Amino acid sequence: MRANIPERFPFSLTDELFYHIDRPETPFSIQMEARVNTTLDADRLREAIATAMTQHPMLHAEIAPWSAREKGYYWQIGDELPSAPLDIVTVKDEAELMRARKHLQSVSVSLDKAPPFRCQLARHEGGDYLMINTSHIASDATGAYRFLSSVLRAYARLPDPQPELDFVETRNLVNHFGSKKITERLNRVRRLINILGTSLSAPARIAEDSAEGSDGVSILPLQLSEQETARLQDLRLDGSTINDVLQTLMHQTIARWNKDHQQRCGRISLMMPMNTRPPERRFELASNLSLWVAVQSRQHDRSSFQALLKHIHQQTAMLKEHGTAGLLIDLLHEIRSLPLWLKKWLPNLLPMTGNRFVDSSVLHNLGHLPSPLPASSKLQVTEMWFSPPCRLPMGLAIGAATFNQRLHLAFRYSHHQFNAKSAEAFSALFLDTLAAAYQEVAALEMAVG
Repeated sequence: MRANIPERFPFSLTDELFYHIDRPETPFSIQMEARVNTTLDADRLREAIATAMTQHPMLHAEIAPWSAREKGYYWQIGDELPSAPLDIVTVKDEAELMRARKHLQSVSVSLDKAPPFRCQLARHEGGDYLMINTSHIASDATGAYRFLSSVLRAYARLPDPQPELDFVETRNLVNHFGSKKITERLNRVRRLINILGTSLSAPARIAEDSAEGSDGVSILPLQLSEQETARLQDLRLDGSTINDVLQTLMHQTIARWNKDHQQRCGRISLMMPMNTRPPERRFELASNLSLWVAVQSRQHDRSSFQALLKHIHQQTAMLKEHGTAGLLIDLLHEIRSLPLWLKKWLPNLLPMTGNRFVDSSVLHNLGHLPSPLPASSKLQVTEMWFSPPCRLPMGLAIGAATFNQRLHLAFRYSHHQFNAKSAEAFSALFLDTLAAAYQEVAALEMAVG
């Protein structure tokens, strides 16, 4: 694949957007983490990371020198492969494991020198953890998962075939999703207004509780059992998806949390990344190939789980069926001709407008993740965790993935939002909201039957 990659190629629209909003206090990065069933050899792991970098151009690229007078950034790939960025720590309990995550994921990965990620091997008696902090400017969560899969396959000495793709063209979201005609753009705008409404007020903020007040993030993992994960299917009313169910539960949890903390909760807006990769290669190519859209609710929509689920499902179905997500590409394309000095200044407008364009939170569901390794491999993954960034004032983001028939939820929170105790309280309220949804659906079934 390397032979088909130019030494210098442009940032995509989403690369550029994320580059401008990365902040040290809440790094715009992706947590990707796998727990394995054994102890990993450090030297062999470094070799595996290096092998994986050769297979994924974005994961050994760096930003090319630029001038503020230019209109775009470029990636560049050097002649020599960078060394594998791997630190090793030993963790004896959950508290030490949490600190290891915090230490790795609280760092904003620099793009000035390749590679755009950092790795940490956390040695644990019950099986090691391979943790990766990947700059979201280089790849989305799906791409980070694909890179992690390549590392594990290389470590296990297994084949890792890559699809034959035009790398630069595949990254060109304007060609794939941008409006071709003005009528198409107007239709997209009209559909988006139908979904979001015309409110100019800022979305609700999750009430702070015992915030540490320091920069950086921590991550609280929550895993459902196989039985609990399978039971989620009972909540899929009227053609809704598991993603719709999780979105609904998160909207309800935020509303309940804010009510408990005497903070207003009018319009809740959850950011929902949508993978644009075609189904046949849904988990291929490490790059930014996801579009971010917002799923909204207002107080009258949240009268019950059933009513809110229907409202959420209508939104997500419309976003998927009518290509409304492409409006983001259209808008970003319009500002791409601005000089870099002006585009770097644009994110500063967000606080001046009451952060009206920053959502309440993020819920990113990767869905059912295939195992990176075949069943015949001695090396196996036992847990898989990931979380998206939470850019302030959005102090919480949740990453969801189903792996080994278990739903893995990672609550990533800014230290300006929560401390460990309040983050646990929020996750407990999420589970309580889930239990209430089961009770409501059971009551509905009894009433019908």
